[in-house]
Amino acid sequence: MLLTGAGLLLKSFVRLQNVNPGFNPRNVLTAEISSPRLRYPDKAAQTNFFAELERRVASLPGVSSCQA
Repeated sequence: MLLTGAGLLLKSFVRLQNVNPGFNPRNVLTAEISSPRLRYPDKAAQTNFFAELERRVASLPGVSSCQA
């Protein structure tokens, strides 16, 4: 039963590798960032942090788009 489950999981993984995501995923980087509540206690501070982060990342060489 375990071997059958592993085989089905592997088959599903291979199929997922061949799914067209609808965009070119080459050279795409994604990240999940959380901000500590002690340093950014309210929404305004968090908004300012992420706006500044986006501004800095967009100014890096090779970055063609930076969208949340």
